[in-house]
Amino acid sequence: FGALVCNYTGTSISHCSVEGEIKVNSKFTHFGGIIGNIGSENTVSDLHNKANITLLKTDAAIALDGQPYFGGCIGYFSTTSSMYNCSNAGDITIYSDINIPTGSYKVLRMGGVVGYGKPLSIFNCQNSGNIDIYGKLEMARLEIGGISGDARNGKFEGITNSGNITFKENSELYTHYGFSSYIGGLAAFYVEVKSCKS
Repeated sequence: FGALVCNYTGTSISHCSVEGEIKVNSKFTHFGGIIGNIGSENTVSDLHNKANITLLKTDAAIALDGQPYFGGCIGYFSTTSSMYNCSNAGDITIYSDINIPTGSYKVLRMGGVVGYGKPLSIFNCQNSGNIDIYGKLEMARLEIGGISGDARNGKFEGITNSGNITFKENSELYTHYGFSSYIGGLAAFYVEVKSCKS
């Protein structure tokens, strides 16, 4: 799901913005404030999300059966890509309980700008939105970053995160199989970092 595009397969996209409120009360796998999924090698520039994104409280936990990726601008990059001059100023708030069933290795990856890209290089991008978690999360592992949940083997340069990541009172996190979860001011997983601040 994306506010502008659900699935994009071109080679470049630029100069798009979203404002307002985005509210979710159903299943998702690839979710972005602007684009849900980018399915091809891509160069992305000048995307700006100012919309607050809220996962609403539901009667039952949102049960996800795929690998879930959640980003302020873009949920998921499927292959090697780059981002330039993008920003997220919207808050991401999770009130709903999220459950990924046991028996499969599923990881929730979430970032202020992008949920997942491997490898993903990000240049001159900013996040000022907060990530606030009120619900109960149950999965194999959780990866949250102020900029990206996972940009493994990628590169960050000129990146700034001023948003907070907060597990609020009464929120809960359960992981399967004894795996650790990872939370970082810039990214949950290792990237090459140059001239960045959080």
